[in-house]
Amino acid sequence: MPQPNQFPDLDPNSEEPTYDPLYPLGNRPAGGGNLYNENFEGSSSSNTANIQWTGPTFNEVYTKTARTSGSGTRSWRFRYPAGENTSWEERWASTVAHQDLYIRFWLQVPTNFTPRSGTSDNSKLFAIWMDDYSGAGNGPTVIWEFWSEPPNSTVAYHYSVGGFTGAGAHQQFTDFASTSDQGRWMELCFHVRSATTTSSNNGVIELFRRWENGSWSLLHQDLAADIGPPSGGPNGWQSGYLMGWSNPGYAAQTDFWLDDLQF
Repeated sequence: MPQPNQFPDLDPNSEEPTYDPLYPLGNRPAGGGNLYNENFEGSSSSNTANIQWTGPTFNEVYTKTARTSGSGTRSWRFRYPAGENTSWEERWASTVAHQDLYIRFWLQVPTNFTPRSGTSDNSKLFAIWMDDYSGAGNGPTVIWEFWSEPPNSTVAYHYSVGGFTGAGAHQQFTDFASTSDQGRWMELCFHVRSATTTSSNNGVIELFRRWENGSWSLLHQDLAADIGPPSGGPNGWQSGYLMGWSNPGYAAQTDFWLDDLQF
């Protein structure tokens, strides 16, 4: 895997992407524009012509918190009650399928973040799919999860190739957050590009991260993912969720805060 900030040219024959310093590569897909921007300064989740929140909506209220360089005074709270096997999840759907998509947001490591072991040690972070989730879909699904390794945690991804099959083995485990990061904000940028066809291994899966006031680092990169669209469509990514189920859970109530979300 390339070292942080050493990114290959995925397609030297393609049109040069539009420059955008907010993205980890200093660019975004050619012809691309912002589909959705949410800074959570309103009083409820906002649906647009491009992105709809579809539930289960466990959390409708934005509660006041602070981020030094944030866009305002409110963020989105994802509250996990004490105990194992707890969930706090938001699902979204795009009105149009997208072959090449970036999703980025800021996430605060909880101020009492304390990874612990359970019957299973993984917690959901982000997922995206075409027609349905994992084994329920004829199209592919990509899922990121973080894993408890007290007092630390690691993040990995895995994916379903589609055809109503479940996701395969987790790949590229790398450091995510530890108890020493309590209260820190990180920006995450997820990038998925569908393969050309179901028989093409040229899909792209990437995750970038930067800590507040820091520089982008490449955490995950797969340039040969078998994630082509199903023959019956949709021809790209159309749905997903933020956060989700935590198998190990937390010994005490634990709040994640999410801010400045952009598709």
